[in-house]
Amino acid sequence: MIKTTLNILRAQGQNEKNQSDIYKLLLIFDEVGETSNIDADFDAAISDRNMAEYEQVLKWCRVFLYKKSFAPFAGKEKTFSLLYPMEKLFEYYVASHVRRSSSANYEVRLQGEGKYLYDKPKSIFRIKPDIVLTPRGFSEEKKIVMDSKWKLLTKNKKNYGISQGDMYQMYAYQKKYKAEKVIMLYPLTKEMENEQAIDFLDSEDKTYVSIRFVDLLKMPESIDRIIAEC
Repeated sequence: MIKTTLNILRAQGQNEKNQSDIYKLLLIFDEVGETSNIDADFDAAISDRNMAEYEQVLKWCRVFLYKKSFAPFAGKEKTFSLLYPMEKLFEYYVASHVRRSSSANYEVRLQGEGKYLYDKPKSIFRIKPDIVLTPRGFSEEKKIVMDSKWKLLTKNKKNYGISQGDMYQMYAYQKKYKAEKVIMLYPLTKEMENEQAIDFLDSEDKTYVSIRFVDLLKMPESIDRIIAEC
């Protein structure tokens, strides 16, 4: 059952690290045959102290061999939790909609090569914004830098809960990319739904940072509005 599960995961997986780990495990099971009757093999697996080390592994095998869902459901059978890095999911989700909405009028770069804060005597302290938009037919100085932040802002916190480190980061983006404006994208909450934008503008060096909110339930419309305002 374990070897059969590994072969299924190898055929479906795309992550290079996972593929490498699966290949190494399959070498261990080289002389072990695959299951021909899943139900019979699971019935034959006796749950005792000699099998204790395999108990959790067999539970995972059952999930993949029977193609069970990870969605919530009611019943007596135990299931598993999957933890996702929400900041990454939010970043990718926002980026995909920004590309869709802006590609006609902007050259869109997602997680490009990045720049360094210092270039001499060597390049150090790399910075890489989520999205860089350059208007088609305009100079590089008209570019817009966007960064998505998976954080819930609130009126009850100082500066709405925007971290000082994030603002330093946006300031660095504006200077190194010579961007006309920098936009931070946060998820919209009920408390902030009446806030269309929060703008910060330093009149001395013209550093412009704008806070915009994206509605996760109306993502296309929300991103279209933000792009239109650029």
